[in-house]
Amino acid sequence: MSPPTPASRPRTIGRYVMYDEIASGGMATVHFGRLLGAVGFSRTVAIKRLHPQYSRDPEFVSMFLDEARLATRIQHPNVTVPLDVVLLEETGEVFLVMEYIHGANLAHLLRGTLGMKTTVLPSISAAIMSGALHGLHSAHEAVSELGFPLNIVHRDVSPQNIMVGVDGVARVLDFGVAKAVSRCQSTREGQVKGKLAYMAPEQMGAGDIDRRADIFAAGIVLWEALTMQRLFKADDPGAIMFKVMNAPIMPPSSFNPLVSSALDRVVMKALDRNVRSRFQTAREFATAIEDAVPVAGSRKVGEWVAQVDSEDLAHRTSAVSQMESSSINALAQSGPPKLPPAGHRSGGDADAGASASGDEPKAPASAADHLSSPLLTPTDTFSPALARLLRRRGLVILGGSLLAIAVGVGLVGLISRARTGNVPSPASAAAISRSMVKQVPVAPPILPQMALPTTAPSSQPMAPAVSAATVVGEAKKRAPAPHRASSPKTVAPGLSRASGSHGQNNCDPPFIIDGKGIRRVKNECL
Repeated sequence: MSPPTPASRPRTIGRYVMYDEIASGGMATVHFGRLLGAVGFSRTVAIKRLHPQYSRDPEFVSMFLDEARLATRIQHPNVTVPLDVVLLEETGEVFLVMEYIHGANLAHLLRGTLGMKTTVLPSISAAIMSGALHGLHSAHEAVSELGFPLNIVHRDVSPQNIMVGVDGVARVLDFGVAKAVSRCQSTREGQVKGKLAYMAPEQMGAGDIDRRADIFAAGIVLWEALTMQRLFKADDPGAIMFKVMNAPIMPPSSFNPLVSSALDRVVMKALDRNVRSRFQTAREFATAIEDAVPVAGSRKVGEWVAQVDSEDLAHRTSAVSQMESSSINALAQSGPPKLPPAGHRSGGDADAGASASGDEPKAPASAADHLSSPLLTPTDTFSPALARLLRRRGLVILGGSLLAIAVGVGLVGLISRARTGNVPSPASAAAISRSMVKQVPVAPPILPQMALPTTAPSSQPMAPAVSAATVVGEAKKRAPAPHRASSPKTVAPGLSRASGSHGQNNCDPPFIIDGKGIRRVKNECL
């Protein structure tokens, strides 16, 4: 892949902004990208874009999308999985959004090591290939949503498709030419996909291949990382194919004395042209490497990456810093995204309410508008159902308050009678309370009207109207009636006097029932 290109104008793709080119391959270019999400969320990503000549080819577009669909079924830290796919309908372009890895691919690192005239320690090469093989095994074992094996074969395992980060983790990427049961496009008859110099012998023919082809390709990559040489190198594709099929393979220790005999045996078994004699799984290959040589830790691998690729990593760090700062400035100029109000309804409810009332729908207020409002009604901040519930509870509370006021008025009357020495018994007080509860409705509060006498019969203080009858009746039983001045007795209009009622001896009971069924106190008993 080529080095990064000079700065170019950012391009907005959906919710992503695509920046400078990181690297370029035979089928696509990889660019810096920035995800600009809601509430100020942002993330640095890598965006893969097909070359223009391939974006118009339905087969290549289908292959490109297969990479995303297949890789999402692989869950492993040693595999780079796509995060999103963006399709621009107006131009027909397809973009694959991937995780950004701060590092370099193994091919670039091996070239940098050759430029420094040094070699890679076998422990570092073993660590890189062990991690890549564990990632390949997870791809080989991937299943569909229904649990069926996908039978994924990468078919393009090469140093270009193994990314090593400064965190010391090796990751397999680029499943664009992978073969699986669920692929939307099939390989044309007789067409060979992948890099010839990293193919297994059985991949050269037209027959079916399985995961063991990836094991042979991984053996080639490990051999080259240990020897710092190309295993199958020729000037034309035909010569490369002949060497893959027939050329003898020397053990890595023939070129690098630091390679142990145990590691030699592991590499040579992976490069056996007989598929039954190779490692049958990538995990088996990785375990054999770990048993043959002490594998370097991630810290040492990361330090090696930073040392070999220090110049390019410094440029990328600067480019990422500028990209992140520019995206933050863009967010600051556009302002934070507005949040929907607390009582925001769905668009269908809002439109239906507007059409029913004949008014145009209003734009939803922002969170700041709600916070600055001096008074919020229940319909502004709560749902309609909650508002109705609050109104019903309000009526209940109002009725209870009226009842409490009525009881309080009765108690005030009792206290007033106690101060004058005319205190009813506890039983009478209980009767008064029950009478008041029966006479005072909850809602609406309607108090019974008392008929007033035409003359002032006594100077005694008068109890509240709602309980005067009961209070006087109980008081008459406990004390003699006070002296009354001789005055003509009058009867309020509408009252019927009981037969035999003469003077103040006819106060048992002290009330009468008028024609409307209302209980009224007798005048002579007041």
